[in-house]
Amino acid sequence: MTEHPQRGEEAAFFQKPSFNARERLICSHLIEGINATPLGTVLHTMQAALLLDAEKLDDLYIDMEQVVSIYTVAQRLAAAKPITPYNQDPQFYVVHTLTLDFEKDVKPWLKIKYYPHFNKTGRWDKLDKKEYDEFMEESSPKQAFDHANKSLSIDGYEALVSDFLEYASPRVQEIGGKLALTVNPETYTELLRLMRGEKT
Repeated sequence: MTEHPQRGEEAAFFQKPSFNARERLICSHLIEGINATPLGTVLHTMQAALLLDAEKLDDLYIDMEQVVSIYTVAQRLAAAKPITPYNQDPQFYVVHTLTLDFEKDVKPWLKIKYYPHFNKTGRWDKLDKKEYDEFMEESSPKQAFDHANKSLSIDGYEALVSDFLEYASPRVQEIGGKLALTVNPETYTELLRLMRGEKT
């Protein structure tokens, strides 16, 4: 097989950039998180943390499992969009929580068994309020939570997000502060100016 020394040199160039690419990626996520929505800040900070390997996270006393858990929940919440039915029913949100680890991802911040939602129970959709309330109360915490999240009212969705953020935000701020220690101040200043459109 014919070797191509030039290709090898090109590969080496891309594998060893002249700047710390990981540091710049971490820095860009932290800067993007400043003016983002609360959920956006969570996502940017957790993405920045996930750029570090497990050993480096341990050195910073950052729990990798907690990072992944917070990121996963925030991503599900951020992905939810209001759905407008074809009839005159009000809008509702669908949050996909079925595959979350309830004990690890949900239970630490959950304040109530389930959040305000509409009675959309499939073959049980004709249950009256009393029967429906009994149906939900007899369900396991995970079953009731997942079921309600298929048809959250706007108030229910906002309460769900609010309770999650109350739990996640202090942890995210702490993690962001630790990540900031890994970034050279000059790199931060340079990227901040670039992202503001300023000349360096």
